[in-house]
Amino acid sequence: MNLAGPTLTNAQIVANGDLNFSAGAIRDTKVNGPAVFVYCGHMTMNGSAEFTGNSVAGASGTLAPDSLRANEFSPITVYNGTFDLTGGVLQGNSGYRLGGAVGVWGNKDAPAKENLSGGVITENTVSHPRYNGLGGGIFTDHADVVLDGTTISKNATEYGGGMTVFNGTLTMKSGAVESNNNGDFDGYGGGVCSKVGPLTISCGTISENYSLVRRIRQRPAR
Repeated sequence: MNLAGPTLTNAQIVANGDLNFSAGAIRDTKVNGPAVFVYCGHMTMNGSAEFTGNSVAGASGTLAPDSLRANEFSPITVYNGTFDLTGGVLQGNSGYRLGGAVGVWGNKDAPAKENLSGGVITENTVSHPRYNGLGGGIFTDHADVVLDGTTISKNATEYGGGMTVFNGTLTMKSGAVESNNNGDFDGYGGGVCSKVGPLTISCGTISENYSLVRRIRQRPAR
């Protein structure tokens, strides 16, 4: 599937395969599930593509599509596949528990992949009325993540204001993680939260992120 030009609002895009998003915009969408769902495929976002103002916060009713797992979705959700960001902007999106803009899930035997080599992920949030959020910009579980050029900035949630990586590797070669924070409630990892997997940083910028630990609402929801 190719998206190259239109502006889409309040439409859910489901790809059981590959999706290339290179121009136009997906904005101001609030549906019972992700705005974009890719299953067992490869999503590439590049060029002048804009993903802005989309929300899964406070989603209620029957979730869609049928293959979606409860509590495991973000505005852009990829299951058992690859997410490549080489250009474009993801800004002002809202997640409910996991991933303010992007969530990628794999499994122990076949980790998913996320390659971040360009573009900007900024001003995204995760907010839940009871549980701490994970991954203000990005959340991954059983995925191998490479940051090599993308800027991740001004995102917020309690655990991993910029990004949270669970059960997978995070390799930072270039790019920037800056000015992310833990939002209105205290937490851990203003810039990055990495758990159960190696973290390797060879170059790039991590700056002006902050987290405070005074009052934690509940344990993180998984």
